[in-house]
Amino acid sequence: MTVEGIFITAYERNIKASFKIKTKLFDLNSKFMLNKSIPKDANMMNATFSRQPLSLVKPKSRAAIAYKELADEIISRNSVFLDL
Repeated sequence: MTVEGIFITAYERNIKASFKIKTKLFDLNSKFMLNKSIPKDANMMNATFSRQPLSLVKPKSRAAIAYKELADEIISRNSVFLDL
């Protein structure tokens, strides 16, 4: 098993402590950090309770869009290894 990278969930960009933690993580683990963070979003809890993926329950929510962008980032990082 390998670690693909580190990313932040429930990120609140307007909270100073969140920014400080994100900055510290990048300082300590820059080669492992993924650029995309998943914002805090109440829709995530609703999707969990409905037992359905967020991308189906609220596909246009900030978190659903961020998860798609995170997947795109991971695919992009690995595209060097794929024969497309």
